[in-house]
Amino acid sequence: MHSESEYLAQRLEELFLNGRWIANTNYQEELGLANWTLASKQHPNLNSIVKLTFHIWYYLQGINTYFKTGILEIKDQFSFDAEAIQDEQAWNDLKIDFLKQAVQLIESVRALTPQQLEADFFDPRYGNYRRNIDGMLEHAYYHLGQLVLLRKLI
Repeated sequence: MHSESEYLAQRLEELFLNGRWIANTNYQEELGLANWTLASKQHPNLNSIVKLTFHIWYYLQGINTYFKTGILEIKDQFSFDAEAIQDEQAWNDLKIDFLKQAVQLIESVRALTPQQLEADFFDPRYGNYRRNIDGMLEHAYYHLGQLVLLRKLI
């Protein structure tokens, strides 16, 4: 076990699956509270819960693909381009895949060696793996807060 990798994996688990320490909630809990009607409702000038979920899912699956292939294909400009979710089944499918992608990322991070954590992530200008994992944590917590507020507003 690599203690820093384990630490980062545990942080990701808290954020996505079971934690309550930082935000007093996590994605699994919040997504479980949002049915399709609520999640697809558009509040004026704000993203919907569906769009925020897709946005983080987009990065999860893109980073997971990079871990498998070494190819980073995601682009920020496409990260909110969610197809319309037309029904409860499509919403449930997105939530299931979101959590599957989260678990896959957690497992990949847990397996990183100390040398891999220090290695460049895709391109030297992005920094090392550790920096990018920290960035994913911060980015996903930011949007988790938005998701919680949207659920309360709607």
